[in-house]
Amino acid sequence: MKHNILFAGLVATLTLFGCEGGSDNESNDVTESNYSGVWDRKGYGELIEISNSTATLYQYTVSTCLKVDQGSTDELFDSFGVPALESDDKLIFKSSESQVFNTSFTKITQLPEGCHSQNLLSGPSPETTVEHFIQSFDDYYAFFNERGVSWSEKSNSLLETTSPEMSDQALFSALSDALAGIDDGHVMLTAETQNFRPVKPRGANRVIEESFEQQTEYTDIQEYANHLSDKYTHNLSAYFDDGSVELIDGTYGPSFIAATINDGQVGYLSISNMAFLSTVEDGLDLKSNLDVVDQVFPEFLDQFSSTHAMVVDIRNNSGGMDEVALRMVAYFLSNRQQFGSKFARTAYGEFNHQQAWVEPATDSPYLNPVILITGGATASAAEIFTLAMKSLPQVTQIGESTSGMLSDVLEKELPNGWGIWMANEVYQDINGQSFESIGIEPEQEVLTFSIEAINSGKNPAIELALQLIQ
Repeated sequence: MKHNILFAGLVATLTLFGCEGGSDNESNDVTESNYSGVWDRKGYGELIEISNSTATLYQYTVSTCLKVDQGSTDELFDSFGVPALESDDKLIFKSSESQVFNTSFTKITQLPEGCHSQNLLSGPSPETTVEHFIQSFDDYYAFFNERGVSWSEKSNSLLETTSPEMSDQALFSALSDALAGIDDGHVMLTAETQNFRPVKPRGANRVIEESFEQQTEYTDIQEYANHLSDKYTHNLSAYFDDGSVELIDGTYGPSFIAATINDGQVGYLSISNMAFLSTVEDGLDLKSNLDVVDQVFPEFLDQFSSTHAMVVDIRNNSGGMDEVALRMVAYFLSNRQQFGSKFARTAYGEFNHQQAWVEPATDSPYLNPVILITGGATASAAEIFTLAMKSLPQVTQIGESTSGMLSDVLEKELPNGWGIWMANEVYQDINGQSFESIGIEPEQEVLTFSIEAINSGKNPAIELALQLIQ
């Protein structure tokens, strides 16, 4: 899942797709003294104070401020990537030369009054936790309107139930109730031993949960899901040419399935996620994931060099890292291509508008027709992949609308040590359209996972893709 991690090793909050780890300051000809001062990541509620090789991280709202952690300046740079002063008052971090979006801080004259030591939130009381929780979502969650949620009503109800005597479990339940109804996979409450996510099941998971209640053969839903998965995989493999299938494992089973169809005329590539392609750091090391892409995609292009078209299947891809997703896209274009833009939306305006461009990754890209299959479970970085692929002339999207969860995750810490996720970034295509909550609609619709299709031995999305290719 895409998220922001500020200070890896200090607190989890810098974009995963921008968190390569280990900065290389050779490209930086400025001295550490240039970074001294207070830096504000506008639109994200994050402040860094740098003084005497020490960096202090704050998270703030319009009415609250929390000192999250403190470490060396080197630790800060190692977490964010390579720092560069774009101007005297703008500090940019990029984790790699190919990174599409940067992390930007603006220099301000001093810490806001609320972040002065005497005004900082302190103590893990239910009141301070609830105060910072409510104001953080009020300031930085960008999609209450799109999700049909009245945050003011939820906030008032939460305040009415908050008391100094609340147990941790009662507080967790109250905060969970406040988030209930926000159908967004990038919203979460985390505590020491439990998490709460209000997102509803999508794609195959939704079909499995709904159909489980209608059958009597299985009493365990996991066994039922495994049964359907086996039949689905068997049906899918029937389309592949004998001996053409190649599985490439990642952290959690096959990350890629490559094969050919119709006696080598059509290539098929299934991508299961946009992270976990390697096993380094549990699959979340950016550089090793990019290395896997750069290793296997030239092999795929070589395998499909004589095909007339390709099917790229991401119907069950729940996301990962944007930079990994966009590196994959880079193997399908021959020229630098803009596919959209993004910005941070807050209660006080829009910040950090950035255009989104992809650079070619090879001199021999795949430019033949591509049928892209998406489904209701296609989410997060997989939707950024979809957005970028749809900007290419050879790509046709079929299947179902994607999940509508494109934003990165903005992580915040609460005074009692718990954490929250929220979505604060608006992605748009080149026409300025946003797809948050509604998803990216295919050009031709077809069910991507259904009990009827599984029982019939068919895969309707593959059938439609082959029809379009023919």
